[in-house]
Amino acid sequence: MLKERGLAATEVRACTSSCLDTCWVGPTISVQPDDYFYGNVTEADLPEIIDALEKDERVERLVLEPSDFMMPKEVAVAEKEYKERLEREGS
Repeated sequence: MLKERGLAATEVRACTSSCLDTCWVGPTISVQPDDYFYGNVTEADLPEIIDALEKDERVERLVLEPSDFMMPKEVAVAEKEYKERLEREGS
C-alpha cells in the first residue's frame, strides 16, 4: 500500500519491531518522529492511516493515550488510588 502511493521510498517506512508493551490495545503502529502510537489497528484502518500520513495528520480515533501504555491492572490500581485520594480530600 505504501509503495503504491509512492511513500515507501521517501516518506514512510513499515517495519517490524520487538514488543511495544501494548498487547492489550491490539496491533500497534508507532509514528516517528512525531512520537505517537495507533492502537487496535485493523487492516481496514490502513487506507485512512496512510491518507493521514500523506497529509501530515493523525487518525485521532486510533491514537493511544498515555494511560494505554499501563497494564490494565495498573490502570485499575491508579483509578482506585485516585478515588481514595478524592474521598480523603473531601472532593
